Amino acid sequence: MGKLKAHIGSPGQKLDENFMNQYYARFPDIPPNSSFFGGWLKTRSALVHQKWTDQTNAIFSISRLTSYYVYEDNVVIIPAGALLPVFFPADGNAVLNYAKLGNDLAHKIMKAFDRTGILYDENGQVNPWNTTATVQRYIFNMRCLHHSHEKAGYSPLDLPLNETVASENVADLAAATTAHAAYQMLHTSERSNTLPGLNITAEELYFIGRCTDACKYKNYTDTPAGHLSRPSSRCEVPAMNMEAFAQTYGCSVQARMNPSPKCSVW
Repeated sequence: MGKLKAHIGSPGQKLDENFMNQYYARFPDIPPNSSFFGGWLKTRSALVHQKWTDQTNAIFSISRLTSYYVYEDNVVIIPAGALLPVFFPADGNAVLNYAKLGNDLAHKIMKAFDRTGILYDENGQVNPWNTTATVQRYIFNMRCLHHSHEKAGYSPLDLPLNETVASENVADLAAATTAHAAYQMLHTSERSNTLPGLNITAEELYFIGRCTDACKYKNYTDTPAGHLSRPSSRCEVPAMNMEAFAQTYGCSVQARMNPSPKCSVW
């Protein structure tokens, strides 16, 4: 974590005409009637060569609407598109910003500790740092969350909780607890802000805001296995395993949203 880097907004080099001319000079001109595969292969080769020879300048699309983590560079990319309203109103409610963007960023950072991230060291080099104990703990966490997702009510049409899905589930819980801890560190004046006209506390608003991205419809019968759990479960399961949620909403002991024991990550 100490060497984790972040690129936010736009790579400044895109505004440097000389840099961009040099960047694209290595890419071949593709005649209109040439072979698509041949042109693709040359372009791909030039791109890979650029990535290996330039380890300093990060070039990424600013139009992408989500942040992402790059294992090989130990860096989180936060494009300008992810910082626009409705995703992140800069002058908006701090509670909602931590609940939405904060949770998203925490999820991407947690990629450094998932089943792929543990194969890379802090410098982005392939150098597994996991021990038998950490692997066993990780597997235990995946199994615990597997059972939590079952309790959330999976139907036969939902995706199986294979290793890829289970890894995302662990990142969901880690992100939820980490983002909430960061939110709790806000100054009281910001941490207690709610929205006008709503008879809810700031804590209630936080948990509602965290789940707004789950308000979607998707036909999972057409989704290839090994992707993500359904959105509603990704909202509910982390909340089920957070004591702060149970306290905020006054969930009784052993209620559906307040099971015991709870899953954890750390």
